[in-house]
Amino acid sequence: EEYLRWYPGSVGAPRVRQRLDALLTASAKPPERPGARRGAVTRPTDLEIFGSASTQYRRENLEGDAIDSLTTDSSLFSDLSVSTRARSENYLWRGLAAGSYRLDFLDGGEANETRISSFFLDVAQRSGPYSATFGRQPGNTAGVASRFDGVRLSRRLAEQWRVTLRGGFPVEISDSDQVETGRYLYGISIDGEDLGGHVDAQLFALQQQADGMLDRNGIGTELRYADDRLFMAGYADYDLYFGDLNTALVSANWQIGPRTSATLFVDHRNSPILASWNAIQGQ
Repeated sequence: EEYLRWYPGSVGAPRVRQRLDALLTASAKPPERPGARRGAVTRPTDLEIFGSASTQYRRENLEGDAIDSLTTDSSLFSDLSVSTRARSENYLWRGLAAGSYRLDFLDGGEANETRISSFFLDVAQRSGPYSATFGRQPGNTAGVASRFDGVRLSRRLAEQWRVTLRGGFPVEISDSDQVETGRYLYGISIDGEDLGGHVDAQLFALQQQADGMLDRNGIGTELRYADDRLFMAGYADYDLYFGDLNTALVSANWQIGPRTSATLFVDHRNSPILASWNAIQGQ
C-alpha cells in the first residue's frame, strides 16, 4: 500500500496490486454456501489416490537328452495396488486394495489364480479416541498369524494406552479370492506406547475356532525398548489349549562404541503354529 501511494504509475505497480489482492483474498473469510447453517465452518476434504501396476511373463522349459523339450510354465503375472488417503475436519481415512492375477497359457489354463492380499478401509478420529479398520487387513500382531477378513476396533484409554478388539476369518493366500468362513477368530489386546520414554508394550489374548472345534487359544506379549545405544524387541505366543510355546523371538542391537556393536537374535517357533486345523491337514 505504501508503494502504491508513492509510485502509483510505475512499471511495478500492476504487479504490486496483484500481490496485494492475493494477500487480502487469502486472509478474507470465505462467503457462506447458500443454505448453510449460520456459524458452521465447512472444510474441504483432502483426497489422495496413488498406486502401482506391473506385469511380467514367466516361462520354464525342461531340456534333456532323454526327453523332448517340456514347457512346465508359461504365465503372465500381473500386480495392482491402489491406495487412498483422505483428511476431513474430524477424521483421517486410509484405504488399500492390492492383489495379483496369474494367467496360465498352458493347455487348459488350470493354474489361473487370483490373489487378493489387502482390501481394507481404515478410519481414525483426529481429536477423538476411536479408530477402526474394516476388510481384508494384515495380521502378524496380537497373536493373529496371518491376514484376516474382519474388523479391528480401537479406543485410546489415555495418552499412552489403547485397547483393541478384533475379529474375523483367517485368510489362506492360496484361496484369497473369496471369504472362507470355516474358521474365525476373536481377540483383545492392550497396548502401551512410549512408557517411560523408551518402552512400547502389548498384551494380547486370542481364540480361534475351526469347523466347530477349538482351533487355538493363545496369549502373549510384545515388548520394544529403544534409547540412543540399545534397541531390543521381544515377542512370545503361548497356546493354552496345547500347552506349548508357539513362538519366542528376541532381537537386540547394542552400540558399544563408535565402531563396535553387538547383535543378538533368538528365534524359536513351531512351524506351522500348533492348531487343530493344521493337525487335520496332516501337518
